[in-house]
Amino acid sequence: MISKFYKFLRKKGMKSRIVFAFIVVPLVLIAVIFLLYYVISANILYDKSEQSAKAFVDMTEENIYLNTTKLEEQLATIMQQSNFSAMLTYPDEDTYKQAFEAI
Repeated sequence: MISKFYKFLRKKGMKSRIVFAFIVVPLVLIAVIFLLYYVISANILYDKSEQSAKAFVDMTEENIYLNTTKLEEQLATIMQQSNFSAMLTYPDEDTYKQAFEAI
């Protein structure tokens, strides 16, 4: 393949070889640089998206933990109130009304 290409260039004149060199060589260099840029930027974007997803999961985990803690505190406060615990001891709806009236 290379020998055929070499023979092809040898048959052409000096002007054609120079034009070929000024057109093909920069195009090959541009293609190589573009491919390197593409690979590097794709890796950077992948790493950034992975970091972003990890940060989002961490924030969600912290938010769930904080909400769970608040809920537990509120439930403990409600259960400590004597009125609420007294209402739980009444079996039906009429006695709930009586318990509210007694409060």
